Amino acid sequence: MVYAIETTGLTKRFIQRRRLRQIVLHPLQRKTIAAQNIRKLIREKLVKEQGKTVFLTTHNLEEAEDICDHLDIIEAGRIVCQGTPSQIRKSVTKEDRYILKVRYLKTEILKEIKNQKGIVRLSHGPEPTNSSISTLEVHLLKHESTLPLLIETLVRAGVSILDCNHFEVPLEDVFAHVIKERSHA
Repeated sequence: MVYAIETTGLTKRFIQRRRLRQIVLHPLQRKTIAAQNIRKLIREKLVKEQGKTVFLTTHNLEEAEDICDHLDIIEAGRIVCQGTPSQIRKSVTKEDRYILKVRYLKTEILKEIKNQKGIVRLSHGPEPTNSSISTLEVHLLKHESTLPLLIETLVRAGVSILDCNHFEVPLEDVFAHVIKERSHA
């Protein structure tokens, strides 16, 4: 569900200072607008065309990431983390995760790449249907320099790279980490 935040309890000065306009989606409207159209309504109509600021409250962080440019994570009425989704992720982990599908990976190469600077974790496993294909999961620091070196090492060793995908930490995991850290503080 998507709710626009109501301005109840916000001071008039706050509203004027931020030049916010209250946007309220009534319950019947929420039910009749399809989920994919809500994103379009908010991003294109309200924000781009009308220049409005929209406060969105939701527990669905995936939906929030699709719609919002800026996120505030709030626990017990206090902002505990804020920024763009990318900034929030980087505040929790400096690692980038890649999944590579490769062919002709040998044990010696695995040993070599495990020791490369910037590789935090490396796991691998053979493809169940084809033993010449392996899946590598690599966690990198400074992926801008580490990933090209990794790929160069693999190609130089005769390994064929069939696929390479970058995976971001889900915001749900980031949220859980932030809340866990606060509870231990």
